[in-house]
Amino acid sequence: MKGAGLRRSCMPSRSFGVVLWEIVTLAEQPYQGLSNEQVLKFVMDGGVLEELEGCPLQLQELMSSCWQPNPRLRPAFTHILDSIQEELQPSFRHLSFYYSPECRGGWGSLLPMDAEPDSSPTPRAASSDRSPQNGGPGH
Repeated sequence: MKGAGLRRSCMPSRSFGVVLWEIVTLAEQPYQGLSNEQVLKFVMDGGVLEELEGCPLQLQELMSSCWQPNPRLRPAFTHILDSIQEELQPSFRHLSFYYSPECRGGWGSLLPMDAEPDSSPTPRAASSDRSPQNGGPGH
């Protein structure tokens, strides 16, 4: 089934754009006032959520790229992560599955060659230090 692979790889980034919109609006309801059927028609007709006043340009551009009408032009999650990597807290490298040894067979193979598989703490050890300075609540 040809279209199924396309849906699996491209639709999640579209949904991710909606999640970003919800985060930026502090959990406003997207597509407010529309029924499920109306939302589907709106999206299928190329509709996107409105640009947000005061939203950082990098986030607005990321949301827009996730909502490209052509699914093949939407970014893969690895590209999304690459685009925001410099903005991430240093603790992300220790807490994220993306950089974990378990992921090395998949997307983790995109890790820099100097990344040491045993240098990152285990998720339990990493999660015990959750101060705002280290990417925990409040940051």
